[in-house]
Amino acid sequence: MKKENKYINIKIRKRPWYNWLLWIIWLAWLIFWAEIFIGSRKELEVRAYYISITIFILSLIIGFLIWLWNTKKHK
Repeated sequence: MKKENKYINIKIRKRPWYNWLLWIIWLAWLIFWAEIFIGSRKELEVRAYYISITIFILSLIIGFLIWLWNTKKHK
């Protein structure tokens, strides 16, 4: 009869302080551009709206891809 392992191993990764700082800067960047494109939309500034929403969406996608790449790298 084979003995089964009843323990679960949990890996806890500590992140350096600069990762948290970069995350906060990225979040502030997104909030800044969200405020710009919302304001441009309300003021009917079409060019400013499209430029700011493009920057916001690209920043969001690039940040998400970097997060996915880092989680895949550390598995």
